[in-house]
Amino acid sequence: MKSMTSELGSPLPAMAAGAKAFGSVSQRVISDAHFLEDAQYEDESAEITRLLRGPHFSAKADGLKRLIACISVGRDVSKFFPNVVVNVEHVPFEVKNLVYIFLVRYAESKPDEALLSINTFQKDLSDKNPRIRALALRVMSSIRVPATVPIVMLAIRKCALDSSVYVRKAAAHAVPKVFTMDPSMTDQLMEVIEMLLADRTPLVVGSAVAAFLAVCPERLDLLHSHFRKLCKMIVDVDEWGQALLTNLLLRYARTQFCKPDSHARTKLLDEDHVATPLTMQQADKEPKLGSNILARNEGFYSDSSSDDEEEDGSSNKQNDNEDESVVVQDDIQKTSKKFNNKKTKGKKSNEDDQTLLVDKDDSDDGKKVEMGSERCEAPRPIADDHNLLLRSTRPLLQSHNSSVVVGTAALHFYLAPLADLPRVASALLFTFRTSPPEGQQVLMSTMASMVGVQPQLFAPHVFHFYVRSHDPYDVRLLKLQVLTSLITQANSRSILQELQAYLRDLDRRFVLATIRALGRCAGRLPSAAGACVRALVALTGCEAGVAAEAVVVIRALVQHQPKEHSAVVLRLMRSLPSIKASSARAAVVWMAGGDFGQGPEVGLSILNPEHAKCLTELAPHVLRQVAAQYALEDSATKLQLASSLTKLKMRSPNDTHLMALHRYVLTLARYDKDYDVRDRARFLRMLVPPEGDDVAASALTVHAQAILLCASPPPPLPSLAVIKGNFTLATLSHAVQHSTPGYFALAHHPINPTNPNIREPKLSSSRIPKSCLKKQVDFSDGSGEDSESEESRTSGSSGEKSGDFYSESGSSSGNESESESESGSGESGSDNESSPEGRKPDEN
Repeated sequence: MKSMTSELGSPLPAMAAGAKAFGSVSQRVISDAHFLEDAQYEDESAEITRLLRGPHFSAKADGLKRLIACISVGRDVSKFFPNVVVNVEHVPFEVKNLVYIFLVRYAESKPDEALLSINTFQKDLSDKNPRIRALALRVMSSIRVPATVPIVMLAIRKCALDSSVYVRKAAAHAVPKVFTMDPSMTDQLMEVIEMLLADRTPLVVGSAVAAFLAVCPERLDLLHSHFRKLCKMIVDVDEWGQALLTNLLLRYARTQFCKPDSHARTKLLDEDHVATPLTMQQADKEPKLGSNILARNEGFYSDSSSDDEEEDGSSNKQNDNEDESVVVQDDIQKTSKKFNNKKTKGKKSNEDDQTLLVDKDDSDDGKKVEMGSERCEAPRPIADDHNLLLRSTRPLLQSHNSSVVVGTAALHFYLAPLADLPRVASALLFTFRTSPPEGQQVLMSTMASMVGVQPQLFAPHVFHFYVRSHDPYDVRLLKLQVLTSLITQANSRSILQELQAYLRDLDRRFVLATIRALGRCAGRLPSAAGACVRALVALTGCEAGVAAEAVVVIRALVQHQPKEHSAVVLRLMRSLPSIKASSARAAVVWMAGGDFGQGPEVGLSILNPEHAKCLTELAPHVLRQVAAQYALEDSATKLQLASSLTKLKMRSPNDTHLMALHRYVLTLARYDKDYDVRDRARFLRMLVPPEGDDVAASALTVHAQAILLCASPPPPLPSLAVIKGNFTLATLSHAVQHSTPGYFALAHHPINPTNPNIREPKLSSSRIPKSCLKKQVDFSDGSGEDSESEESRTSGSSGEKSGDFYSESGSSSGNESESESESGSGESGSDNESSPEGRKPDEN
């Protein structure tokens, strides 16, 4: 037996090889995945041409699948366009569907060849299959030839009245393409858009909103009669349609509804466009009305609104909610009483630290909300339509799509009362934890902007903004900005410990940003300034870049509070020989000049007397050490050395050693290789001539003190420079921090609410008329009559039910037309799922 096995060989390897070969063959027969493999490695041009020109439909389908596979892997197969377009008239759905997919891809680049089959496309607009009708419209709108615009426009009007949801969606996607080819068709396209906005199918409405934003985004008046229906329908629209619809409804609501409360929603920017967010110290002084409102923080997954609270199963929660509601009602009554009892206008306070950042609307109204003052705006009831919008969009905070969550959070941040904003913070934080890195940056920038205006919203969640080791650099910067905005007396210890831990990070850029963050914390919270400055001084002995950044930040803090940090100035001046970075040495030389921007009248008297005396004695010695190695210094240090010596000479005109040092430095600077240093020396020599110099006194000499020792405001604290502009949240301009095409700034809230009657629905435009459906069936030359009647019989009842939900009027006059307009909803759902473009909001 063994001998026979050795002669014939073992049968197991042969069986395994046969099974493997059979499996590969069966896989190639059952699945179409082998087309992708062949497309990547083999060039089958001759074979594909033979299949496309063959007489059998199965061979044509095989060749078209190979072409689609090549397109999917990025290969250019436009040379097969003539061979594909001849197959457009074939009846089998599989072949026609693949041909249309190919034509949609290359119709724009091959418009002349595509025009040869324009008659076939028009004929297919009356096909029984709604997918063929939709694909025909897609191909016609993709032929970017201006001469075809009238034909495409007629096709869009026809498809906008089609009974199939999928075809009406394709009509909405074709509208922006026609607008791109011929902007003069705007008026006709707006009529089609208004017709599509009146559709009661969420799948169509999402695409109609995209067409509206592409053609006429400024015509918000077209939304009056559709506003309530859009609010009710937004939860059923596809996710990308929800992202577009939330931004559109936000813009509309800002023009129609009054402010929900007196709290800020936007930043006020300084002249240099650097945002000045509300500090937590000012937020702590805010009236109790705001703080108690924030205490009413419902759960993230709670569906209860702020107006009608649902009863809880727990008696403890009920008691807590009742106590909080009593406190809020008391505060509202007190605030209203103060507002009503106020009969005379008070004078505006000039104390900036007691003024809350107010919205631009407040400045337009001539009102100002002040901290701790008696001036407060009375709470205003929210309109019914306003409340409908907030209540309808609240479930979107639980969406799996981060763009929908960001858009809904922005809508509630600008339109909802402060009591509803904690749920927005919870939704953003939850989405941030579950988002990929590229989405985290947008979410963090949104939260950073919100923190800059209302930091108390995220104060309970400060630990969520601690930097993690896997965070990208942009997210780290945003987290540092948020931490510096949320620092208070209560959490300063933990935040400073975190920042000190970040100083040991391996990323040098992040370490430098942390140093700037420490400087911001010291400026925003004076009680933590000592710990911050000690940490910064310890960094002056590190490598050049870190030490330079630390000294520059200390200089900025000294300019803001010279008296509190005068001891640090002396310490840095003594450690100047160990500082190597040029920018750091220039900062220390500036401190040695003793000019802290307080003016000649104040001078060094602002410092501690002992520290001022030490500074006066130590400064000449420090400047002498720098002058001794003048040739080795950087240009920035040389410029600062000449200026500091000139200032010291003006303060001590009788000091002979100082005058000699001043003349020596200006003489060296006169022959420096840097022309900036030479110009500075020439200017200072004419302004303050050295002793024994033959330069005559000029007209500038009498103004020397006013020029060099003038009072100047302190510069802004070191900023992370992440969020600079005041762009609307959840927009591309806010993400990239500059204005982009198509950006619309939010309008100011109206002083008086608009008339709600303008938002009453129009019955004639909220349904597809029965006559239009009959016209559509007649226009199809009888080919689609059976399918239309079958659709209306099978899905008429479901369409009527959905129409009752989304429509505002419950009249029975339009029931018959409702059932006909929704007759295609049953088949369109399955068509949409099977279609490769089923869930895309934009076909461009």
